[in-house]
Amino acid sequence: MLAVRSVKQLIGSMAKTGEIPQAILVTGKKRGERQEVADLLCRFLFCERPSAEGPCGTCPACLKIGEGNHPDVIRVVHESPDVIKVDDIRTQVADTVTIRPYYGKRKIYVMDDADLMNPAAQNALLKTLEEPPEYCILLLLAADPSQLLPTVRSRVVRIDLMAEAELRMTAEETESEEYRETVELCRGISRMAGYEAALKAKELSQKTEDTDRILDLIELWYRDALRIRVTGSMAGIGFSGEKGALSEAARQVSAEGVSEICKAAELSRRMLKANVNKEAVLELLLMKMRETK
Repeated sequence: MLAVRSVKQLIGSMAKTGEIPQAILVTGKKRGERQEVADLLCRFLFCERPSAEGPCGTCPACLKIGEGNHPDVIRVVHESPDVIKVDDIRTQVADTVTIRPYYGKRKIYVMDDADLMNPAAQNALLKTLEEPPEYCILLLLAADPSQLLPTVRSRVVRIDLMAEAELRMTAEETESEEYRETVELCRGISRMAGYEAALKAKELSQKTEDTDRILDLIELWYRDALRIRVTGSMAGIGFSGEKGALSEAARQVSAEGVSEICKAAELSRRMLKANVNKEAVLELLLMKMRETK
């Protein structure tokens, strides 16, 4: 959960380091803020005269992005005001994704109202999300990410836009059993042997009632670590009381690694809903966490 100004810093750092996930979901209630983030990412990637402060805003690429006619920025549109249909995805994404960029090394698909995709459209998008060409970035913008299928959510790196006042956990949340267990787990997972991770999964399955909350906090921990890595800033992190441990985690994590762990957490949720044994689910997740860099 990041404020808009923090997201701008995050995107700039990602662009400069080249650690840009190929599938990103930006969520936020305000359409203008979502679009502002999308345009900023496009400018960072295509600007012809960037400076230390960011894109110049005046080069041909920046101007084309502002005018909405850059050939390597494809804005997915939909005729129906309240739904994105499967034909919209097939004709604008699936059928064109193999066409290489015209000018640069990147090609970006920007889809606002991604949460309006019906299930058929989302399933049509899945193949591209699973195996995007190396030059392709899929940028989904949504007001209500809960409308997206779990299989879609598990394949994107999510950036949530929220007000600064909403960023911090309450004192009650930081004193919860789930918070303490998550911090202990995430601080030590990289140093655990396989059998230790299995024992920890068994322990968590027996003592933790709210496993969904544990999964949410694990995702937040790794997103905090990635944000510190690419921005060098502690501002706005969720685990504000764990700066030392997060600094260490930030030196080990990558955008791809965070994406893999978030996918594993989403898979864990689906397995738990399907009544798969909780201990087995947590063991699979912890093994993924200790192996992923």
